[in-house]
Amino acid sequence: MNSNQSQHMKRTLTVAIVALLSLAAVMLFSGTCSSPYDARLQHIDSLMDSNPQAAYDSLSLFDSLHLYDGDRAGQMRLQLLLAKAQNKLYRPMPSDSTFMEVVSYYDSHGSANDRMLSRYLLGCIYRDQDNGPKAVRWYLEAAEQADTTDKNCDYRTLFGIYGQLAGLYKEYNSPHESLKEFEKYILYSEKAGDTVSACFGHEAMIYLHYALGDTVSALSKVEDCRNRYLEHGMHEEAAGVYPVLIYVCLERGQFSKARYYMDIYERESGLFDSSNNILAGHEHYYKIRGMYSLGVGDVDSAEYYYRKLGNYNYGYESAQGLLKVYSVKHDNDSVSKYTRLCETEMDSILTQKKASELIQASSSHTFDRIKTKAKKSGKILTGIALLCAVVAVVLVFYGRRLFRRYKSRIANLGNSLSETEEAYRQISNSHKKAICEVDKLRSQLDYSNEEHKKEIYDLTFEKEQLSASLYKLDINASMEDFKKSHIYLVLKERTRIVPKNSNNQDINWMSFRKEFSCHFPLLYTTLTENKKLSHQEFKVCALLWLGFENKEIANLINCKAQVVSNAKASANEKLFSDKSAKTLLENMQNTAVAITGAQQKQKVTGTII
Repeated sequence: MNSNQSQHMKRTLTVAIVALLSLAAVMLFSGTCSSPYDARLQHIDSLMDSNPQAAYDSLSLFDSLHLYDGDRAGQMRLQLLLAKAQNKLYRPMPSDSTFMEVVSYYDSHGSANDRMLSRYLLGCIYRDQDNGPKAVRWYLEAAEQADTTDKNCDYRTLFGIYGQLAGLYKEYNSPHESLKEFEKYILYSEKAGDTVSACFGHEAMIYLHYALGDTVSALSKVEDCRNRYLEHGMHEEAAGVYPVLIYVCLERGQFSKARYYMDIYERESGLFDSSNNILAGHEHYYKIRGMYSLGVGDVDSAEYYYRKLGNYNYGYESAQGLLKVYSVKHDNDSVSKYTRLCETEMDSILTQKKASELIQASSSHTFDRIKTKAKKSGKILTGIALLCAVVAVVLVFYGRRLFRRYKSRIANLGNSLSETEEAYRQISNSHKKAICEVDKLRSQLDYSNEEHKKEIYDLTFEKEQLSASLYKLDINASMEDFKKSHIYLVLKERTRIVPKNSNNQDINWMSFRKEFSCHFPLLYTTLTENKKLSHQEFKVCALLWLGFENKEIANLINCKAQVVSNAKASANEKLFSDKSAKTLLENMQNTAVAITGAQQKQKVTGTII
């Protein structure tokens, strides 16, 4: 048994299995579908993504058996699914004139998904005929049919539409439009749950950003796309995103970095055979090898790769590379030759497929859509105008009746109005008199308020004067009382007698501190709060407050006058953020007055209350 017979048997077996499954589906769905054939086609359609070949074989069998000759709906469904299977298997599809019947049928039958699919397949037919503008027109119409508010929306077909649009715009050298369509492709592939297809969309956008000169976005997309592939365990695809990054490295003269990524790409992408030749469809990579070889000075290898590139329909890139090679070799004849060849190849590229054709097709589609809407709007406006005319006639009829009724009512109201005006004049006069009385009372009240304000101001001033006197009297009383204490007398006596061995051990500083805190508690709290001051600085502040001079303080704490001055400056800075020694006493006095004043205010307020 040869291989052809084996394949034929396998295909026959597959068709038989699908046929049996279809019969089972008929039994299962007979209660829910309009006919057994509907159930069978529905089951085959469910196999389309997982096994398109089996689906195609079953559909071809049904078509050959003429099962739907008497059923137009079934026949249209069969032709729709056959075209869908042919498209998936890259088989020849029906002619556009033949399939237009299917599209026309679903204009008035089936669901939004059916209308979308039929137009999408017609676009694919024009795509296979290399008629890009018509393909774009039908793809756009297909996308318009999608009902994304419906939970059963066929997002898989929808993202396929945007993928085809993006590919056509890219093929026709319109990267801006292609980028927009790939964004929609990614959006709807994710809604369809096909994250792998979304990854392919992200990878395609890398080259579009690079083609538009947006290197930053392209490199950012490389890293993002690589991470997405790795998340799905697609390591070969992750290594396959590097060509644009390699191009950028080569353009920047970063040849070591370029070589690093070239090694990863050639080793891990799975795109190279055992002879290190890249697989079909990726031959553009030979340009990278040529650029790298030329960059590192290997001119012969660069020439080899650029010539090899020309064997795969990359005439412009090949001529451009060889022009650089012969420029390095200083071969002027070859430079002239490849300069002319570059111009010829570029003209060929520009005349092959023009982006303007697709843009024109897209614009024409948009215009037709607007025109259709305008016709619908015109019909709606005509209907509205007729309705308005009817309403106007009705309003005129009832308006005349209402006018007569209200005319008599207005006459009655005229009499009532005269009476009301007379009553209004009387009320107005009374109101004016009342306003005059109110103005007099307001003037008297304002005068009384001014008198009260003046009295309050005078009392407040006297109160402030009294408070100030109380502040000073309280501080002076505390000072006089302290000067009668034993410790003060000891200090005063100590300033008059200078012992031979200057020693202040006979002064009980603990008693001094205690006495000081009793007479000046608030000031004591200020001086000792947070332990900012040293013992010596506290003594200096307290003695200064009690009226001792610098020399007396120096004698009492057994130090030099300069030390006292330094202690005053340090304490002043710690307590009042003032670095001067001279202002310490003034700052303490102001603080004492403020603290005592606050205390007196509380007492006075409490007494008044």
